[in-house]
Amino acid sequence: MRKNFVGLIKREPLLFILLIGGIVRLAFLLIYLSRPEWNQLLVDSLFHNRWAESIASGNILGSQPFFRAPFYIYLLGGLYALFGDSLLVARIFGHLVGLLSVYITYRLALRLFSKETAIVAALIHSLYPIAIYFESELLVESLFTLLVELSVFFLFLATDKKNNRWYFLTGLIFGIAVITRPVILPLLLLFIVWILWKRTGIKAAIISNLVLICAVVIIILPVTLRNIIVGKDVVLVASSGGINFYIGNNPTADGLSATLPPPLGSSWEIRDINYIAENEVGHPLKDSELSDYWYKKGLRWCLDNKIDFLKLYFKKLYFCLNNFEIPNNRNLPLFFRGNLILKIMPLNFGILFALLIISLILLRWNRGFNSEKIFMLLFITAYFILLSFFFINARFRLPVVPFIIIFASFGFTGIISQIISRPFGIRTIIPLLAGVIALIFAEVYFRREIDAFPYSAKGYSNLASLLYLKNLPDSARLYADSAIILKPYLSDGYLIKFRILAAKYDTSGLARLMTRAKEYFRDIPRIYLDAGLVYSELKMYSTAEKYLKEALQKQGGFTESSDEAFSYSTDNNSGERIKARAAYQLGYIYGINNQLDSSVEMSRMAIALDSNLIEAYINLAQGYFLQGEKEPADSIIATALKKFPKNELVKSLQERLK
Repeated sequence: MRKNFVGLIKREPLLFILLIGGIVRLAFLLIYLSRPEWNQLLVDSLFHNRWAESIASGNILGSQPFFRAPFYIYLLGGLYALFGDSLLVARIFGHLVGLLSVYITYRLALRLFSKETAIVAALIHSLYPIAIYFESELLVESLFTLLVELSVFFLFLATDKKNNRWYFLTGLIFGIAVITRPVILPLLLLFIVWILWKRTGIKAAIISNLVLICAVVIIILPVTLRNIIVGKDVVLVASSGGINFYIGNNPTADGLSATLPPPLGSSWEIRDINYIAENEVGHPLKDSELSDYWYKKGLRWCLDNKIDFLKLYFKKLYFCLNNFEIPNNRNLPLFFRGNLILKIMPLNFGILFALLIISLILLRWNRGFNSEKIFMLLFITAYFILLSFFFINARFRLPVVPFIIIFASFGFTGIISQIISRPFGIRTIIPLLAGVIALIFAEVYFRREIDAFPYSAKGYSNLASLLYLKNLPDSARLYADSAIILKPYLSDGYLIKFRILAAKYDTSGLARLMTRAKEYFRDIPRIYLDAGLVYSELKMYSTAEKYLKEALQKQGGFTESSDEAFSYSTDNNSGERIKARAAYQLGYIYGINNQLDSSVEMSRMAIALDSNLIEAYINLAQGYFLQGEKEPADSIIATALKKFPKNELVKSLQERLK
């Protein structure tokens, strides 16, 4: 039996590699399932999950142009419609997509190099930790990676077949990639140039290109038409490009994090950036106009600060090649340490980059370059050049990692062959030396900045929030303290520690923490609001009233925080919503203390600041009723029912006040 098994591995190595990859992913999922982070969906993942749930519930068309490309989310919504809103199903789907990507990596490597190189490439891809991680998250990257690989693979097949049906199929796949992540669209030019170069006869090349472009248009057009019909606005795929460009090109941009200049920081939501743009131009803007606004604002900064822009741009290009896996929504080093599968994997981007450099030297010496290898290298380069106009993180560079793995695998097999045949020859020493230099280059540059990267603190504060919700306050406090120590000007650690101290009735600790928080957030209403809410829960109403009044008086609208998800709405900015919540809470406290006039006044203010704050309508109606003013109370309830027809609290209040 052992002989048969060994024979099967020799005959079907890819099958064995996919089996290994599947077992590793299953083990990863089982560990992940036991971790507190399993249900912790952060920012983008939460946005995608809520959108998919909405689609599964029947809201298929939506009500406004897409802010983000829709294809992955509609697939996720379809899965939820079939199997229910299951994170396990979503993550299994991601891993299946990842395994299919491993298969395409094998096929591409086999085409470009040898079976030996293809086996190594598939094995590396199947065990690559960052790829396994992103397959499990509710993000577009794994699917986008597969689509990018498939589009290149089918382009090469179309070149062999010399049949326009294959170019049409290539265009369809590329089009699906565009409606998964639109950043890829400019790279269609590489496909067009390739066809012009490889097709015999200019007429045949033009026809094939037209077929390719028509296929891309066929995929994109329904999305554009849907945006026009639903949103009365011409948005090609999604309207997020402008703000993403500005994130990567503004006076405080670091090229790594999705933060905006103060006072927004990292806490911005869609409604915030819309409010700022419309406030500056003085009138409402369509989604396409909002995107154009932020593109122009970023471009204006680039043109006015050419030297700073170039420094930042080349810094981002470097980070495309750096070994550090730049987090976006989660603290990756912290998460990796908590999952044994990711922790024990020795593979990293620095090793791949070093092997890539070795492979380029070996290919040059052995005259091993051909048109397809050159195309793939140009694709990697063009993608990084394009990506660096925005901002860089681990998941954004993932789509070209399989191509890098393929070249790195050739570098590995090639240098092993060199070592065996001539261990001390110049053709062995120089590639190895170049690889070591490349590894150092990928590892050490900007190390100080990377070590201070803010997502370390956010990772701790996110985990503190999760442990607090799981009723583990002592563990939560340790992580909250770590967040505050690492980044004392990030509000997340303070906000969750307020809750932890309140749960322990540690009033002296609360007072000390608030004193420290005011050193960094003196003019930020969010800090005072949360302090007021915590003291309200402790029934220390006089202290709560003091902080809530301060929240109303502060002018600063935002604090750098990552605790809120993206919203798809465009009403009122965060500063007004925070003050609305403070006004409502004051109205609630005044109602408890039988200060009914003040309670009514604060509730009215809360509704004026945020017309979607349902609690304020309920508080206002009760205030009027207790004052003996039944007609205004009934009017407020009628308004609330019209605005929130399915809200059970409003219906219950209506019954009580009859």
